[in-house]
Amino acid sequence: MYYWFVFNNKGELLLQKCADGTFTIPYCEQAPVTTTHNTHIMDISPMDSGQKVKALQIDDVQTCTDGTFELCGLRQSFYKLSHPLYLKAGKCHELLYWDRNTQYCGVCGSPMVMDTDISKKCPNCGKTIWPQLATAIIVLINRGDDLLLVHAKNFKTDFYGCIAGFVETGESLEEAVRREVWEEAS
Repeated sequence: MYYWFVFNNKGELLLQKCADGTFTIPYCEQAPVTTTHNTHIMDISPMDSGQKVKALQIDDVQTCTDGTFELCGLRQSFYKLSHPLYLKAGKCHELLYWDRNTQYCGVCGSPMVMDTDISKKCPNCGKTIWPQLATAIIVLINRGDDLLLVHAKNFKTDFYGCIAGFVETGESLEEAVRREVWEEAS
């Protein structure tokens, strides 16, 4: 069974309406929409609870007229989905965008192929690409007048600094802070 994060070409997300009137992401064995041999279905990291996740974008999502499914903008889905599903939807949307915009190698122009769940490799020249990341957090931990400074492994001298790092795709700022602090403590 998989959570299927299905987006159309307008960036709308397919939601499934539950019997109690709430919404979720379709959770089933096969994609809840018609796919073709050209449809690229991405494997995404599992939910924290262990459920497997797949994501895809198709030109036109045909929804059932019985009200079982509906399309919803990603921002609007914040009000309809649980927080974990909303965060995963954001990650899926970002990875699908990256996938669409990295079809060809920037070095030699050959078609790229998936190497891992979040990297592509050129079969011609070997160039590997990953989704772009940007520095987003820096953390100052204090206890009274004392400050926690760290000596990162990549520091060449006796230099200490605040904990800082990148926000990973689909990760909130708070999650990035927790992860960076944990990584420095390990």
